[in-house]
Amino acid sequence: MCSIDTILPPRPLNLLQVKFANLVNLPFLAINRGHGTPSALSIIKHGILIKMTSLDNIEIAADGKTATMDGGVYVDQALAKLAESIKICATGSCGCVGMVGPGLRGDLGSYMGYAGLISDNIIKMGVVTADGSETKVSQSSN
Repeated sequence: MCSIDTILPPRPLNLLQVKFANLVNLPFLAINRGHGTPSALSIIKHGILIKMTSLDNIEIAADGKTATMDGGVYVDQALAKLAESIKICATGSCGCVGMVGPGLRGDLGSYMGYAGLISDNIIKMGVVTADGSETKVSQSSN
């Protein structure tokens, strides 16, 4: 099994979008893929949708015990990459959705009995706050 060492925050361009939205008082919403997209599109009027889909890098640590994933990684993509190293990780139950959404709400998944919930396996997470600043969240900070 492979725990999620870090889920990385959006890249600098996305941070600028958040800061710009705040500067001109526009609503914004970060979206990845999957089930929430149609409803998300309808709640943002005259605002900015920050698409996370291009943030899709996955790196497995040399010891094979952890992986670092960008915030736009989705379940099937994570499982395929980990399978290359004969690893699995906790996931949500639907392969087309991102890892972050189910990870934050403790979604049930296929490997739950073995690996627990995604949220059980996140060691640390890079987070962009509503004001566009970055912070790291872990068991020992924030």
